[in-house]
Amino acid sequence: MKPRIAVALQAKSISELRKLIKKAEKKADFLELRLDYLSNFNGIKNLLKTIHKPTILTLRPTWEGGKYKGSEAKRINTLKDLIPLTKFLDIELDSKRVAEIKTSCKRAGTKLIISKHFFNSTPTNKILKKILKKQISLGADICKLVTFANKFEDNLTVLDLVRLTSKKTKIVSFCMGELGVASRILSTLEGAYFTFACLEYGKETAKGQVSINDMLKLYDLLV
Repeated sequence: MKPRIAVALQAKSISELRKLIKKAEKKADFLELRLDYLSNFNGIKNLLKTIHKPTILTLRPTWEGGKYKGSEAKRINTLKDLIPLTKFLDIELDSKRVAEIKTSCKRAGTKLIISKHFFNSTPTNKILKKILKKQISLGADICKLVTFANKFEDNLTVLDLVRLTSKKTKIVSFCMGELGVASRILSTLEGAYFTFACLEYGKETAKGQVSINDMLKLYDLLV
């Protein structure tokens, strides 16, 4: 199966985001819209109705490395309002309202991504498996586990996790950082449901993201 790529998009305005979406739709399998980068959400519903590729909506709070500084209640209400308009919805494992979001997703037929990020290290495989089990128990349709590579061997830890679990669970897992690029590329070849790329360099939403053009070229060589 051809590796699936989600292009993560960030913009301050709806008009800017619309332009990025038009470019990304030509090459991406999925579009992740990082709503936490927007200055406001005016017009987001109308925009979502015009997108042709499946979208992943993410409103990442500052406590999970995002830009959203508002209250958790307002964040959850915003997400619940948009759930019927997206294919996938990302919610953090550490949010206290995962069950509430899961119910709304199930009602709308939206797939739930439950995510956990480690921004400074890569835990052991044993710890990652424990987290994965918790994500599954909470009703994740897709489990996202992202770590940070401080050494090349950290790539092997997450790739091993994907290899061992992807046949039973839809998983997205790789390492952030310059040393984690290998896992971003190779995770899909080990069975990850998809991986992430940026539209172009300078527009990354996480350290170590490869551009969609470069990732497609690499897959042409590898697959």
